[in-house]
Amino acid sequence: MTANMREWRHIFDMRCSKKAHPQMRILMLDCLKGFAKEIPIVFDDLIAKFSGNS
Repeated sequence: MTANMREWRHIFDMRCSKKAHPQMRILMLDCLKGFAKEIPIVFDDLIAKFSGNS
């Protein structure tokens, strides 16, 4: 899958929320952690947003 940073942020925002399917949410939270490790300036706010929603 190819997407720009804005699209990835949108995907993570949808798929990491509590409204997402639980299995998809687990998968995408792991992906988000990987993205935030590589590019923290772009994804750290999403990590903070969803870290309390576990």
